[in-house]
Amino acid sequence: MVLKLLVSKDCGNLQMKSHQDHIKRVFESKKISFVEVDVGRPQTVKEKEKLLDMLLSPPQIFNGDINRGDYSTFLNALENEKLFEYLDINCPEEEVEYIYSQQMARGTD
Repeated sequence: MVLKLLVSKDCGNLQMKSHQDHIKRVFESKKISFVEVDVGRPQTVKEKEKLLDMLLSPPQIFNGDINRGDYSTFLNALENEKLFEYLDINCPEEEVEYIYSQQMARGTD
């Protein structure tokens, strides 16, 4: 599955832009590959109709066609060291989240 980050590049809303940029910086720093989709400029008529049907406010994160959530759910997952679980992607072994999951599987703290 491909991670998609729905953004609005011409939004004019500083908070929205800040949230979008924060998600991108985290993805890039953790080497999480994603495709950025500008909801203000859909590529096809089908894509435009789909975005209108969803009535979602950017930023939104999708794994394939599954909506993983907005900025608040992203931030919650990040702060709780559950980002990869939230995104439903494999967690690299060097990530704290991976180490925590291994400890939990063994039943240790």
